[in-house]
Amino acid sequence: MPNPGGRYEIKIGRDSSNDVAIPEETVSSLHATIEYQDGFFYLADQRSKNKTYLNGKKIVPYSPIKLKSGDEIMIHIHKFTFLLEQQTPSGDTDENW
Repeated sequence: MPNPGGRYEIKIGRDSSNDVAIPEETVSSLHATIEYQDGFFYLADQRSKNKTYLNGKKIVPYSPIKLKSGDEIMIHIHKFTFLLEQQTPSGDTDENW
């Protein structure tokens, strides 16, 4: 997990330099990004040819949408589920709750 006050970006696309590479012609070189900023994750389509879908709905290019755990991201025929695990401070266990 990135630094809570920091910024971090995951690049998704056909190009092998992306963090998540999908080597298919139907996927744009840089198709979408997931950005962590100020404690939240955002999905943004990067003006891809075949669009990016969130929970079955096409998203507008360059308009980041906040993600929540369980969201389904679709890039052409590839489906990803965004999962966010709750972290507990070190030393804490479920018994302390």
